[in-house]
Amino acid sequence: MELWDENRDASTIYMLTRRQVITVGMGQVVDISIPAVKIAMDLYGVKDQAGCLNRVRKLFYHFLVKTDESGSVEP
Repeated sequence: MELWDENRDASTIYMLTRRQVITVGMGQVVDISIPAVKIAMDLYGVKDQAGCLNRVRKLFYHFLVKTDESGSVEP
């Protein structure tokens, strides 16, 4: 499967920052760290940073495993 050019920056930045997350409560992951994404975009010279951030966040939420308060994975 080939990566489209318009998604190349987002995939690179996502892979670099996917473990830089914001947690609440007992470590429940709620979001990706936007400062980490911004730093990575600056380092890699991403021109369309707003578009890249939107794509990175979509990727993050797509792969985020949802859990309930007890820590059980939701379907």
